[in-house]
Amino acid sequence: MGKKRPSWKEHGETQEERLEDFQRAQDAASRQSMMVGVCVACFFVLAAAGYQYSLAVVAENSAATTANTRVEGVHQDKNGFTSLHRAAEQGVEAVRALMPEQQKAINVTDKWNETPVMKAARKGLHTTVRYLLEQTADPNVMNTEGRTALYHALFNDKGNETAIELLKFGADVNVSLKSDRSLLHVACSKGEPEAAAFLIANQVDLTRTEASTGRTALHSAVALSDGKKAEQLTGLLLNAGAAANTKDSENGATPLHDAVTTGHVEVVKVLLEHGADPSVEDDMLRRTPLTLAKKKKKDDVMKVLEEFLAQRAAA
Repeated sequence: MGKKRPSWKEHGETQEERLEDFQRAQDAASRQSMMVGVCVACFFVLAAAGYQYSLAVVAENSAATTANTRVEGVHQDKNGFTSLHRAAEQGVEAVRALMPEQQKAINVTDKWNETPVMKAARKGLHTTVRYLLEQTADPNVMNTEGRTALYHALFNDKGNETAIELLKFGADVNVSLKSDRSLLHVACSKGEPEAAAFLIANQVDLTRTEASTGRTALHSAVALSDGKKAEQLTGLLLNAGAAANTKDSENGATPLHDAVTTGHVEVVKVLLEHGADPSVEDDMLRRTPLTLAKKKKKDDVMKVLEEFLAQRAAA
């Protein structure tokens, strides 16, 4: 049996005092309930206001997009395609047949913010691209995926004829794509040495870093799973003057750290030959490439690094 709870009489309280205490407790509970209600109401009011604001922003952006893509007198279907978009995918003769009547549609964008010249570039129709550019097509429009006509030309076309035409008419080789990636980042991450060589020959910026990670194109090249392409791209970038010891902003890792992780011995050798420093520590765990090689059990890479360090110490 539990202990009997003392009555209010045993506490020495009068009935009136007990009633007053009870009333105060009820008042406090009522006030607390009211405050909770007010907070909930405020939350819903603010949420509704935020939702309305979001709708307004979406509507504003949508209106701006529509204003940018619609041109009076130019018919567009539900996806924003004009007759010039479709003609551009067919070839230069189909485009010529619409000129000069469709000149006003030259830079009209579809639902994906693509212009006719971007459609032609995607298909590698360099003659069509040249003709559209001669008719004042803008080579630097970016679609909703953050890609330009030059991107299409480099990564969807075999050969560089289309890319050459675009550069002649002012296509930006250093355009900022999504996350501030460059076309060179894309070429390296895709394992496209021909595209990378073309970009380097046309003065692409080798120092560009991704906004979110601080990684250079060289970081992307050494991290490729294909060892031969990684070696080819790494040599190409370093011979062009890419910095071998740039740290990323994510972990403070250099390209050599990334090459060790991937385990490509030849890539590690190329980096060392071009000045990569195996004594540099990353910023997260204070590991050198050699420490990392031991941790990852990359024995072949570890041997190369140890021999290099021994030779450097003896010099």
